[in-house]
Amino acid sequence: MLSSLSGRHYSEDNSPEELANDVLKYLSDELVRLRDRSHLIEILSIENPKLWPTWSASHRNRLLPLLLANSGNIESTKLKCEEIINKYAKSDQMFPPLAVFFQLLYEAYSA
Repeated sequence: MLSSLSGRHYSEDNSPEELANDVLKYLSDELVRLRDRSHLIEILSIENPKLWPTWSASHRNRLLPLLLANSGNIESTKLKCEEIINKYAKSDQMFPPLAVFFQLLYEAYSA
């Protein structure tokens, strides 16, 4: 996310000070916005993975349904889970598998 905002690529060659300065310069306002769950749901719902503030699609595909379920709308959560499974189940690389994760999510929020 920082690279997409700063236009720089980061590696072990960058000093901690450079990285910290760029975080303050480019991310301070965004970090405040990311504390707002409705804003985070909005960003994670965008189809462009470059805009997701996550390490990977697998992380986004678990975080977004958790946020939706926590917002209280289990039906929209189920629809989003079905959409995610249809699009990402074969390429997902985390455990538990998406179907198992979503089943546990449904059980937790339906109780």
